[in-house]
Amino acid sequence: MGNQIVQAKHEILGRTVASECSEMIKGSRKIIQQRLNSLRTQVAELRGLRGQNSDATKHIFAQVVTDRKRYELSIPTFNQADEKIGHIGKKLLRHLSVDYLESALASSRKEMGDSWTTVGLNKGMRNLMKQANELASNINKQSSDIKKLADNIYQVFHSKHGFEVFNPPPLDMSNFIHNMHALEKITHDFCADPINVLTEKHFLIRKFFLGLGTQTRAIFSQAEKDCEHWLQDVLGTLKNQMAEHKASLDQRSKNLMQARASAEALDNQLALVEREYATILKEGQTLDLMLLQLIKTVKPAIKANISVKNSADFEKKIQIAPFPFLNIVPQPSS
Repeated sequence: MGNQIVQAKHEILGRTVASECSEMIKGSRKIIQQRLNSLRTQVAELRGLRGQNSDATKHIFAQVVTDRKRYELSIPTFNQADEKIGHIGKKLLRHLSVDYLESALASSRKEMGDSWTTVGLNKGMRNLMKQANELASNINKQSSDIKKLADNIYQVFHSKHGFEVFNPPPLDMSNFIHNMHALEKITHDFCADPINVLTEKHFLIRKFFLGLGTQTRAIFSQAEKDCEHWLQDVLGTLKNQMAEHKASLDQRSKNLMQARASAEALDNQLALVEREYATILKEGQTLDLMLLQLIKTVKPAIKANISVKNSADFEKKIQIAPFPFLNIVPQPSS
């Protein structure tokens, strides 16, 4: 059974890491595609200047200037959305702060009273779960508001500048709720144990409650990290796209300035851009191969699901220890 569980955990962890990495690769692939599109535009502009007079050069340069002004006019819109998201994000993280947690634990301790009985312990845990569910509900609502703002600003830059539309994933609080329910079940099993009910050893119950507090702090800490990671990523793709777009505008201006110097300078700059295009194209192909390999590694995780289901039968035969240590499921960071 131990081998089964270890293998299942390894495969599930592998699937989680592969999924996280695949999202990172997809994000990088989007940036590379944007860069390729920019380089294609630069190649077309430079080739179009061959054999053209100064008026043609001025026309193309004016187009670059127009694109830059349009982009700069969109910056305040982005800054406003980013500021609003940051403001809501701070409120969201306050729900997972140490002060909030200690207040919730104190409230649960108050529900127990001074008797330190299994009945009081169950009552305190129910109070803690009620607060955790309310907390998760508030966080989900605020994260939904953040996602709407992010979706809108992505759409603005798509319509005005041709950026690829990116749909940020919603904040997932299921891991937090799952771990809190696991604590609730552990508490219920402890309080339902006939030995604990009959003896009602107060020092033992008090020690169990303190253990619950430690586990709850670990769960809140992990949830806080998950939320911080999500808040950083929700506009991360757009920020990368904006940086790439600005670099493209700068490079197009530089290309045109150098190309106006002489026909030889134009040919040299065109050759430079074409070489860069070939290099970026190879990088994109390498990322595609990496993504394909990651997809292949996810397949064995199907076995993990079967292993986990089979291990459920074994759990019924195992007596729960007085002070079980809950495995907090971490979310990998980028």
